[in-house]
Amino acid sequence: MPGLNRNETYRLPVVIPSDGALEEFNKFVTLWFEQIETNTQESRKLAEIRDYLLPRLLGGEIEV
Repeated sequence: MPGLNRNETYRLPVVIPSDGALEEFNKFVTLWFEQIETNTQESRKLAEIRDYLLPRLLGGEIEV
């Protein structure tokens, strides 16, 4: 990265969270990732249904 001096970067303090804080963060973030996976699966299923029904609707095979 232009303008980033390695030696200055090495002097910056680094915060290391406690094990308890990491565990709490992990619990919180795990819920988000589980919801993302659920949403992804639902989106794929809905796309499958759309791809199945749309041509039939447009072709007149299915009436609304």
